[in-house]
Amino acid sequence: MNGPPRDLHCNARFLDEPVTGLQRFGNEVLHEFDAMLEEGEIDRERWNILLHCPRVPKEAQSFAHLRMHVGGFFSSHLWEQAVLPFRARGPLLSFKHTAPLLAEQSALMVADALVWEQPENYTAPFRQLYRFLVPRAARRAKVLYTLSRDSAQRLSARLHIPEERFAVTGCGHEHALRWKSDRAVLRQHELQEGGYFLAVGTHATTKNLATAAEGLQGVGLQDLPLVVVGGLQSGVFQSKLPANSARLVGRVPDSQLRVLYENAIALVHPSLHEGFGLPPLEAMALGCPVIASNAASLPEVCEEAALWCDPKQALAFGRQAKQLVERPEMGKELAKAGREQARKHTWRQTARVLWQGIERAFGEESKDTAGTRAQAAGG
Repeated sequence: MNGPPRDLHCNARFLDEPVTGLQRFGNEVLHEFDAMLEEGEIDRERWNILLHCPRVPKEAQSFAHLRMHVGGFFSSHLWEQAVLPFRARGPLLSFKHTAPLLAEQSALMVADALVWEQPENYTAPFRQLYRFLVPRAARRAKVLYTLSRDSAQRLSARLHIPEERFAVTGCGHEHALRWKSDRAVLRQHELQEGGYFLAVGTHATTKNLATAAEGLQGVGLQDLPLVVVGGLQSGVFQSKLPANSARLVGRVPDSQLRVLYENAIALVHPSLHEGFGLPPLEAMALGCPVIASNAASLPEVCEEAALWCDPKQALAFGRQAKQLVERPEMGKELAKAGREQARKHTWRQTARVLWQGIERAFGEESKDTAGTRAQAAGG
């Protein structure tokens, strides 16, 4: 060893937030970094990884080689801008679109361009904050990441940053295979195995769930409920479906989500825009056929392992769904293809893309610093 290891700081404020897509991404990457340190893929003689969080996470986090630093007078963006840059002196990796504008050595994940392309899904203060912070943080960053090639193209146009500056990380599927199974969700919502369709999303218009619901009704499948998981508002469906044809189950634990994936006829995912599209990947990993819109990043995620629809054509979703009802063998073929497709997307692969960017941007500096310290120590 030529000197003490260098610190990589991680903006880990997401550890204290409810787990949705980007929180899942950050958690899985940190656990992969921990494993890579254990296995020697990241050199522990050259690097320490420090996690910075404004509060102690509600969910216990167990890392063998990552150190947690907790504290600060604020939370969220105020903590990130006013406290974090003075705690994290050195390379800083941020996972959620924004980073301290005072950070001089940053690596930044910008997952999507939704705040520009679907502004109606955000409050005015949120839009203004993100449209101020994200372009400035991205232009200052030494390393930029995003989740898909589609997002790289859209962000390049919105932020006026060359597309080639974005390293595409993708996401992984393995977390879904680790979930336990809680079959009580079927009894609780009076669902039959293979007797419903599943949708996973929010009430945001970009998720386009009402279009898929209209399509199922339009081909006479209203007796097979559409089970909707996520932070939904019932009014989204009031004008589209007759009573009792949709089951709005809200947020559910991962153990129940697994059972819902595994027993659905198919996941229906009609999004207009996705930074990546984690629900289709989870569904494929668990053997659930996927009916998806042919928009944004979804073709990158599913390739030939899904049934595709124009997201603006409601009946297209209904017709594809009806095929699966009438031809069960098609569902079995899709399930097999989906499992094979999911294996192409791993969290270790994602973590490696992130780490390669860190090494390229800051690794040589780490070697130079260590060599200088060694020379100074030797006189």
